[in-house]
Amino acid sequence: MNKPISTEQTLRDAVEMMDAYSQSGFEEISAIATLALIALETPAGHKNIESIARALMAIKSKAQDIQNVINCEAGNVGCASVDMAWAFRADAHRQAILNKSGGGHV
Repeated sequence: MNKPISTEQTLRDAVEMMDAYSQSGFEEISAIATLALIALETPAGHKNIESIARALMAIKSKAQDIQNVINCEAGNVGCASVDMAWAFRADAHRQAILNKSGGGHV
């Protein structure tokens, strides 16, 4: 559940933090992706596919970190987005588990 916004300054601080974190994180993602692409464009780069795989995993991890920080900050000022499709899937999953174990309705 979203909390009410405390003050204009609280909102401003949250937006500034999200902006700073997203700029830094997306610059890192861009740099890693650029290096991975350069590696794929050379025969030597194909000799060490594990490095490219780790670069892609780092991109995924950084993107998830940014998503989590932005979502948390937005929630702190009462503005978190809720993925309703995900919420419906989660509810259906819980219901399936309860039905399987004989627990009935949620």
